[in-house]
Amino acid sequence: MNKKVLIPVVMGAYLCLSPLSVKAEDYYKWDSKVTSDKNKIWTIKLSKKLNGNISGIKDKVYIKDSKGNKLECNVKIKPNEKILEVLPPKDGYKEKENYYLYIDKSIPSDKNKNLKETVKMNFYIDGYIEFEDKNLEEEVRKAANPKDRPKGPLTYMDVSGIKELNVHNKNIKSLKGIEYLKNLTKLAISDN
Repeated sequence: MNKKVLIPVVMGAYLCLSPLSVKAEDYYKWDSKVTSDKNKIWTIKLSKKLNGNISGIKDKVYIKDSKGNKLECNVKIKPNEKILEVLPPKDGYKEKENYYLYIDKSIPSDKNKNLKETVKMNFYIDGYIEFEDKNLEEEVRKAANPKDRPKGPLTYMDVSGIKELNVHNKNIKSLKGIEYLKNLTKLAISDN
């Protein structure tokens, strides 16, 4: 076989049979956050001043829902130009949903320096649990964290670790709210 034909055939076979290389996500991942605030404003503190061009920043700082849809959120630059505020969508976030905050690496500083990597942060919108019976609520608070009972409204996350609940002889009149204790396997509730 002619060398002029053999070389392209060998190279073509090599390219077709060689494995494709796929690059992993090129993100720096911040720790995940949980909030029950459906209108959470995310405040981002930067080490360098931004160039102040808000129109160029809005496309580079954004939020996506768990389906990958980009949400309509506004971004504000604070006066010192080192702090960004990412405002929630007009109707707020949906309870029990995951979202992702992105800061694109091409966001320019005032000296036209970019980030090394795009930043990605997952956050979850937790909901509040309401108990009809205050005695039941108090016992759930104790079970949620016996050393440091949660203050303020209880969230799904607060009660997610409760596997056993003893409310024996606690003068409980209603169990409304107990349905949110999804990991509950043992319930002692006699003499109420």
